[in-house]
Amino acid sequence: MSEVRDGAETADRSALTGSVELARNALGLPQMLFLIVAGAAPLAAMMFNDSVAIRGVGIAAPAAFWVAMVAIAIFLIGYVEMARRVTTAGGFYAFISHGFGRVVGLGAAIAIAGAYAVFVPGINGQTAYFANTTVASLIGPDIDWRIYAFALILITFTITYFHVDVVAKVLGIFLIAEVVLLMLFSLAVLVQGGANGISFAPLDPTNLINSRSGSAFASLGGAAAGIGVFAAFWSWVGFETAPNYAEEARNPRKMIAYALYSACFGLGLVYTFVTWMLVNSYGGQKSTYGVAATYYGIDPQKNMAAAGYPHGDTGNVFYPVAKSFLGFAVTDLFKILIVTSSFAACLAFWGAANRYLFAMGREGILPRVLGRTHSVHKSPFIATGLVAIFACVVTGLFATGVAGGDYERTVLGDRGTSNPLIGISELATWLPFQGVLIILPAMVVSSLAIVAYFLRAENTEGRHWLKTILAPIVGAALVAFAVYLMVQNRAELTGSTKGFVGATPWIALGLFVLGVLLAVAYYYLARDRYDAVGRFVNEQNKEA
Repeated sequence: MSEVRDGAETADRSALTGSVELARNALGLPQMLFLIVAGAAPLAAMMFNDSVAIRGVGIAAPAAFWVAMVAIAIFLIGYVEMARRVTTAGGFYAFISHGFGRVVGLGAAIAIAGAYAVFVPGINGQTAYFANTTVASLIGPDIDWRIYAFALILITFTITYFHVDVVAKVLGIFLIAEVVLLMLFSLAVLVQGGANGISFAPLDPTNLINSRSGSAFASLGGAAAGIGVFAAFWSWVGFETAPNYAEEARNPRKMIAYALYSACFGLGLVYTFVTWMLVNSYGGQKSTYGVAATYYGIDPQKNMAAAGYPHGDTGNVFYPVAKSFLGFAVTDLFKILIVTSSFAACLAFWGAANRYLFAMGREGILPRVLGRTHSVHKSPFIATGLVAIFACVVTGLFATGVAGGDYERTVLGDRGTSNPLIGISELATWLPFQGVLIILPAMVVSSLAIVAYFLRAENTEGRHWLKTILAPIVGAALVAFAVYLMVQNRAELTGSTKGFVGATPWIALGLFVLGVLLAVAYYYLARDRYDAVGRFVNEQNKEA
């Protein structure tokens, strides 16, 4: 099935680059989970996305999370079946190329590589923001966020330069710490009975269609409810990278399935429970906007989306209630671990980005030097260097005011580009928004590609009417709905529909078209490169 040169590639190699193979049998199930769940960043997802979801659907936010979990689980049924058969660092784009052909596959490859690349400076900006505010509030020195941003890029590059096991260990430590903290907070609220007793109304999905602003399903033209539903889907982005580590996994045909389902349901249960307890910690008011109104002091009868967040402190919704239920010490722990959680998410997305670049370099789609691995660490260290350069350039554009909107002048005041809110309100909002606007549509196309793949006469083995036909179609429809909510409600989510934010759908489409044109060019000018698209399948690890 493999049609591309492997570790015996005839090109010259230096002692440093070693080969085109990643580390074999390097990852067990725990390490795999650390790598993919850290990308979803449970603590960062809760502190950032909970406030967004609550702003949209009020007390129904917990229901939005478990509904999203079910939708993603349906998507995974076909995704897992495909991952059993195509084990490669290419992930999504390899699946799409096997289902819809090389032209569509390469279009998806360029777009997805761009998505994971923009996540890196975006989430790094979030980490820099929280590092600045945490150090300033706990220790004292107000160090410029830009110093944190570039220092964190250097640290992340250094970690990803080494063996993937080093990355997994770092992520494991941070991931366990943040999940323990979230559970500690949630159990404290549960045991103490919340502010006004424990209400089960937030778990009722009918509240998603009974909110004051109207139904998330009926008010699709710009209602705040739309961002509540979308925010729940956003919280899983990162877990889908499991197939990217197939070559480094032990028995990937089984492990990828275990890792994906464990991440889906594990994250879903944590998200739902934590959000449920957060709502109850504020009193679980029957008003769908009660929670957000309580914290932000905004009249719940007014439009929450228009009101926006004062001071940009979107992640701080946990701080007052953490202090009430657990004391100042735990509030300080939240401040510390949100830094490590954000850093872990950036590290995980960095790994996904460099593996996409590595896969395309190895196949000759991009310069082949990107497809080289370190002779000792077996890491895609050249690709990780390119990610570092990209992160520095993008961060530099925002840090100097070349990129960005009028936010620093209209909201942030005289501090201008030195204001750390640029890290979270521009870098950490706009860039991940762009990334998600590529990843979710890629999930839709991937699901449909899986159907196309299994409907072919030569792929009858493994074909199942539910697993490989119906479930992928339903999964594609559900994720497509989340994409629609995202596009329609981007003004409420990002604060703008102008400039970069307004262009995000066209940027996503443009990257895809660029990849399609590249595929056509390769077809006529470099047929060997065209034939290689999505075809470096890892036969050695395809064990039963």
